[in-house]
Amino acid sequence: MCLELRPGAHPGKERGFALVAALFTVVFLALFGILAARYLATTGISSGEDYLWAQALYAAEASAHRRILYHDGGGGGAFVAPVVESVTTSVVIDTFSAAGAPATLATEGTVPGMNIIRRIEVKYIL
Repeated sequence: MCLELRPGAHPGKERGFALVAALFTVVFLALFGILAARYLATTGISSGEDYLWAQALYAAEASAHRRILYHDGGGGGAFVAPVVESVTTSVVIDTFSAAGAPATLATEGTVPGMNIIRRIEVKYIL
């Protein structure tokens, strides 16, 4: 079997093109994989922090509701600040003096070990 060559074509000069193309493809796909992995890691971390921010907010809100209920005579017994999962709550400001008087209540939800603190302030009249 005889191979015909085009005029001016030299088989020895095109030998390394497939290797260069394969290396380029491998490097490009590796970079794409690294970028995808970084994106997934960043997204996972930020969504985890968003979850903790939301938990801290809900814990502060629950603490405010319980404190207002305590001042209104509900719940019975002493006020206990709730702990939601790993979020601790605390009452920062409580100006309640008597029913019918305006009061201000500020509570915080804190995630220990991280710098996540959510604070809410409520103005109310009982």
